[in-house]
Amino acid sequence: MNNTDIILNAFVNLDISFLDELNNELDFSSDYKLEFIDKMNLLFEEQKKNGVEELVYVMGKCNHCYKGMNNYEFFDKATGKFLFRYVIGQETELSVVVTTCGNRF
Repeated sequence: MNNTDIILNAFVNLDISFLDELNNELDFSSDYKLEFIDKMNLLFEEQKKNGVEELVYVMGKCNHCYKGMNNYEFFDKATGKFLFRYVIGQETELSVVVTTCGNRF
């Protein structure tokens, strides 16, 4: 499984344990792995407190900040409510972009 798939599994399941599979050498939008996991944990816990149990996503292409990279709109699986949008993808061999996206598809 590639880095993007691992991260998407974590998002969909709101479960940071998937992120343990990521290489410790990787940089995640300028964060070290443990910093990245802490940030994702805060995001996932916030969603769970709001009653969200699982996410689904729609993939698109970024046409702005990370032109050509995949971006993902995440929705509550139970209600279909839009929650947030992220750009996620391998930028270089040791760098993965995982950042919020303020633009629409």
